[in-house]
Amino acid sequence: MLEREHPELHRLLQQPETLNALQQDEIPVPCTEDREGYYGECHLGFWLSGLQDKLMVTRLIPASKKAQCILDFGGASGRVARHWLNADPKCNVVLADLNINHIDYVSKHFPTRLRPIKLSSQPQLMLPDNC
Repeated sequence: MLEREHPELHRLLQQPETLNALQQDEIPVPCTEDREGYYGECHLGFWLSGLQDKLMVTRLIPASKKAQCILDFGGASGRVARHWLNADPKCNVVLADLNINHIDYVSKHFPTRLRPIKLSSQPQLMLPDNC
């Protein structure tokens, strides 16, 4: 199914780094309801799509810069945030979302290097520069 419906994600599975990341990721993948239906019952597709987005953002960061603190605005249940945390043990993530269920999920299942922030319908982030 993944190869047919999402060939770009299936290609990621051909990379040894992807298989290593998959084996090292200890954060549970949320059930379909906890991720608002993203990728339906295709849990691997959900995981791979987060990796794909993280890799895309990484390509946009200048080589001279290393991401030490990431703001995942609208981060939901951590689809992308998990990959930042797993890729670099020194990286911290601030995940901001409107849905309290997402905030509860990441608070319960993610390492403390992820700081969840519950947004209101009129978001205000009281964060200092450099997180």
